[in-house]
Amino acid sequence: DIEYEQYLQDKDWTRTETDALFDLCRRFELKFLIIHDRWNNILYSDRSVEDLKERYYTICTNLEYVNIEKYKFLVNFVFINLRREQNAIRINTTSMLHMSVDEKNN
Repeated sequence: DIEYEQYLQDKDWTRTETDALFDLCRRFELKFLIIHDRWNNILYSDRSVEDLKERYYTICTNLEYVNIEKYKFLVNFVFINLRREQNAIRINTTSMLHMSVDEKNN
């Protein structure tokens, strides 16, 4: 609900209409001609196939952007730690190469 209010609201679409659209998209596997045919023009505003597509894909794009922003810090954290581990392995490997045979056996 909070995510909807922050990122998905549209002055031309109600929450109920959006939920109905996504239900139809799931049921009919994004076949927008069928979705348009099943769209209830009595309960909801009359929508064209292009209106339905635009709303669906706008929401998908917004959610993708929100999720990327939410997890950007996590991705950076993982990459920083990965670089640290790679550097540690490189340093250990380099120091092993420079050790004498006697040092390696001890």
